[in-house]
Amino acid sequence: MRILEVCFADGSGGLELYAAHTSVALQSRGHEVLTLATEDTLFARRCSQPGWLAGRGSWSRWRLLRRALREFRPDVLHLHHRADFALCSLACRLAGRARPALVYHRHMELPASPKKDWYHRQLYARVDLLIAVTERIRRTAVEMLPLASERIVALHAGAPGLDGPPPPVDRGGCCLRAGSFSRIERRKGQDTLIRALGRLKREGYSVQLALAGQVHDPEYYQSLQSLAETEGVADQIEYLGFLDHPQTEMARCDVNLHAAEIETFGLVIIESMRVGVPVIAAESGGVTEILQDGDNGLLYAPGDDAALAAHLRRLVDAPAERERLARRAGDDAADRFSTEAHYDRLEAHFAALLSAAPATGDAA
Repeated sequence: MRILEVCFADGSGGLELYAAHTSVALQSRGHEVLTLATEDTLFARRCSQPGWLAGRGSWSRWRLLRRALREFRPDVLHLHHRADFALCSLACRLAGRARPALVYHRHMELPASPKKDWYHRQLYARVDLLIAVTERIRRTAVEMLPLASERIVALHAGAPGLDGPPPPVDRGGCCLRAGSFSRIERRKGQDTLIRALGRLKREGYSVQLALAGQVHDPEYYQSLQSLAETEGVADQIEYLGFLDHPQTEMARCDVNLHAAEIETFGLVIIESMRVGVPVIAAESGGVTEILQDGDNGLLYAPGDDAALAAHLRRLVDAPAERERLARRAGDDAADRFSTEAHYDRLEAHFAALLSAAPATGDAA
């Protein structure tokens, strides 16, 4: 298959990482892959080979997209970022009989209002398949979008496991090492983690926190440092910054924490589970499609630092329970969230589109 991977986003989150990993995976499976990216972005840097780069304006991206359709002539155009959707839909419309199958990978929640006006009917008429990263998004898409339900599927992301034995956990003299792997911004809820550490310290529990992630909100980052001083846990926090390969550091922890108040899916959760480290997460969005409280992880209400502290205390006091959760998390993730199974399903969706009758994309 000739696959055009399009992601002009300039962020550094799960969407961009997934798009980059997908371009590498599909190429390793024997497909001819071309990536379109914005220059000097995470997606551009992490792709398997140099792709075609656009500037930061819409006109530059439009010209690059039109050129790719004309010269590369893909079988499938796979787009990831909602801001690229209109450009890709219009480009496919103008491609005429040579247009590729258009696959829109929806990584974010959909607005809770119908998108069935004339404009959106024209946009979605070009979509051959919408892939939702959670069942929750799939259900919303069926209800809110002008697409037939058979053109909308849910496909959870996958993550690799460890290549070798897990690295030793270095607790630095603390009773537990916890990790957090998310962008540093208010909605990711890292302040809840620090407050939980403060609670535990007042109770005599010393928990080390490895805090990783790109700083998207410098003011919030400074407030986290001030909060750590106020809570008396500044010496228990290790700031790691952005990590190219976070799973190595995840595996050095006893437990990983995910505090986002609003989370579409939570790729870092399955990445942690795949290296055999259990996760305590705020119960929001698609997180509940990954974790079942008390079975393969632990959940708490977003922002509830007391509940988070209670879960951490439980894991300190009951090492056997911590080990049970780790085994269960690893086994469950291997069954449901392996990269191999994920890309098998993605390839099957692409192949089904190409083996079906030509899409009637010119009909509104």
